[in-house]
Amino acid sequence: MVCGLHLFFAFNPYLFEQRVDYLIDLSQISFITLNYYFLFRLLKKEDNFLYCFLNGTSLGLLFLVKPTGILFLLMPYIYTFYIKFKQKNLTKRKLLYIPILISSFLIIIWPWLSINWLTIFTSIINSWQWRINYKMALR
Repeated sequence: MVCGLHLFFAFNPYLFEQRVDYLIDLSQISFITLNYYFLFRLLKKEDNFLYCFLNGTSLGLLFLVKPTGILFLLMPYIYTFYIKFKQKNLTKRKLLYIPILISSFLIIIWPWLSINWLTIFTSIINSWQWRINYKMALR
């Protein structure tokens, strides 16, 4: 069976290209899945700071793999914290969830961010300038 798949990919370059493109996002999918797992565990457990720390860490690793991958987790995080804080037994311990998550996220991404912060801001400014120049060219 495996040998047949290798022959199939070898003689069809389009499928080989699609297979390679999928493998580029395999690490992103892995970290998104891991993040969903930790997020659901946080939702099920009561007062568990370990899952807050693991959520922030896996979110930081996802950011290092592909920063736009965080957009896949924006709504699940909002929903999870909405459910957690909507519960009637809101304690001060639950208010520590967000700072623990954010601090573990920043601990993971800080070495990369401290080196590349200038690149990020200049690329944002350049993209704004490109948009302005593009609109001016259309007039």
